Amino acid sequence: MLNTGINVLWLAKCRYLYGQSVSRHAHRFFQYVYVMEGGGNIAIGETQYPFRKDHMYMIPAYFEHNFDIDKKEGLQTIEIKFDIEKEEILNEVSQMPLVMPVNSYVVRKNLEMMIEEGQEADIYYSDIANLKLCETLLHLLRAKEQKHITMIGKAMEPSLCSTDDPIFEPVIAFMRNNMHKAITLDMIADIACLEKTYFSKKFKEKYGSSPIHFLNDMRLFKAKELLTYSDMSITQISEQTGFQSIHYFSRFFSQKEGLSPYEFRQKHGRSVYLYFEEEQKVNDTI
Repeated sequence: MLNTGINVLWLAKCRYLYGQSVSRHAHRFFQYVYVMEGGGNIAIGETQYPFRKDHMYMIPAYFEHNFDIDKKEGLQTIEIKFDIEKEEILNEVSQMPLVMPVNSYVVRKNLEMMIEEGQEADIYYSDIANLKLCETLLHLLRAKEQKHITMIGKAMEPSLCSTDDPIFEPVIAFMRNNMHKAITLDMIADIACLEKTYFSKKFKEKYGSSPIHFLNDMRLFKAKELLTYSDMSITQISEQTGFQSIHYFSRFFSQKEGLSPYEFRQKHGRSVYLYFEEEQKVNDTI
């Protein structure tokens, strides 16, 4: 319904095993491969690149490409195939680097939301997926222009917005790096060098929630990431994200997500292939 100039054709969340490969081929549309875990090699045109975690690989239309997985842990990706109708967007995207290191949050969050839309297939889902892809491309284009590619989307951790703040940036970094430990309000107020009542007030003004609620949202975000992309047990994930017990973790997770951690993993922690266009059109090679 909405003409964004970009059309998502296919989305996939893929798990490749050690020794697997994708044979050399080309197609009439663009493809992005986002590496979540693992490694291997991809050839785009005549150039070979190593697969690296939190890197985005662009395969332009009509470019021959292939890849293989040579790491024991295999390879986990989110992949998207799309075409571009508007010439100005096509010109911009065509000038982007084929390989871009990116911070995981904005890209992964947008792609995950696109996959969720495809799975639910609710009204306007394809429009929302197209808009999310547009947003992702704009972040990448901005990063290219500013030459700060690795800083893309640092704000996409829950409610982070900008952490470019001399008072709160050390607090956020401490929360992120120590979420597996017990963290108290007194501890993080001390890091900000503020009295804890005043600290809580200023923190809520900036981020829209109390420091402890914000911390729990960070823990939830990390738990969802581990449930989706890691092989850790649910008990290990509970410990890694700092919840007091597996029972508290399960109750908190279910209240927030409407699914138990086990149900969430069953739904999201597997390969998914979603066609937004006819399967034959997407799978045709040249």
